[in-house]
Amino acid sequence: MLEMLNNHASNYNIPIVINWYASAHDMDMVEDGEDFQEDFGALSFNILVEQLI
Repeated sequence: MLEMLNNHASNYNIPIVINWYASAHDMDMVEDGEDFQEDFGALSFNILVEQLI
């Protein structure tokens, strides 16, 4: 899915923003978002780390 969005954003010069939600207790998910941000340069990522009570 991210690859398709990245290609579309790149081919048509359309800004696409991905809101990546992760728990503060799940650092693997945070790191996945950071990795995807590097891999898909045409997409803008907002990595949103939430504190759960």
